[in-house]
Amino acid sequence: MSLITTVARAKFIASQPAFANLDGIKTLPQTIPPNYKMKEIPGKGIGLEATHDIKQGQLIMADTPSLMVDSRIFKWLPAKERRLLQTAAVEHLPEAHQAAIMQLTPHVDTTGMPKDEIVGKIALVNSFDVIPDLLDPVREELFTLFPNISRFNHDCRPNAAYRFNHETMTHNVRALRDIVPGEELTLTYTNPSLSRKDRQDRLRLWGFECACDLCMQEESQAAESDGRIAQINSLMPKFTQIPSPATPAMAEILIDLHRQEGLWETIWLPYTYAALQYSSNGDASMAVKYAQMAIQHGLPIVGNRHEYMIEMETLVESPLEHWSWSISVKQPIVVWT
Repeated sequence: MSLITTVARAKFIASQPAFANLDGIKTLPQTIPPNYKMKEIPGKGIGLEATHDIKQGQLIMADTPSLMVDSRIFKWLPAKERRLLQTAAVEHLPEAHQAAIMQLTPHVDTTGMPKDEIVGKIALVNSFDVIPDLLDPVREELFTLFPNISRFNHDCRPNAAYRFNHETMTHNVRALRDIVPGEELTLTYTNPSLSRKDRQDRLRLWGFECACDLCMQEESQAAESDGRIAQINSLMPKFTQIPSPATPAMAEILIDLHRQEGLWETIWLPYTYAALQYSSNGDASMAVKYAQMAIQHGLPIVGNRHEYMIEMETLVESPLEHWSWSISVKQPIVVWT
């Protein structure tokens, strides 16, 4: 792996368990043999296709970075100097890593383009923003390139999602729903809770026009989808207001809207809200039901250390002792944001 950052931050990253205990890397979860294959996808170039049934929450790929770039360099260095530094970092990698990176699409014609510009374009459209570890004294993101995971094409309603594990320095991609053989494996490159126009405007910054099924809908269908998105964005803040006007019925509507829209990456949050609403109304059965669903869909996305997952596990274990149990609907329900 090549890392571009300050000496101080490099020392912190080098102190992570993945580097301090190299034997631990041998036990990382892997999909061997893989449950996918690389394939030419019409209109998209190379992509990944499922070769076996993949269950919701199942690991699809675990990959380590080839290149990590401290996002502060975009403020500190001129573009040309930054690209030359990225190119030097790539050239320090093993030949196989270099080849994998240079084979990624830059989404532009690179004929006659200098190598540093090609590397810059490839990094721009294929890198992921990795949020810093909680113990990292620097809060700026790490612009990170995973050549294998970059093979996932975009879809505004993806069937997979990723989460970076700082301890193991791996990007883990898991299924958001059940996937059948022959289905393309996709991630989203933008916020799925945006209108079609806003999603497409943002995706143009990546250098392509989105042609996923959702974006290619008829105008009437697109308008209905945008309407559901607007309703979701209107309802969500009500569950974090103090005092909150939210009710179990509103949580059910929010869940149904997520299902209709195929928002599987974020559906764990409405499940969490529903669990708390039913708990506050003294319905242990429904509270536990939705808490379990929040855990099922949330763990692959946010991990077991996320405060919401901890709360849901506590609710499942002891619903009648949870802080939200039978709180009067006139009293505020505190939900973290």
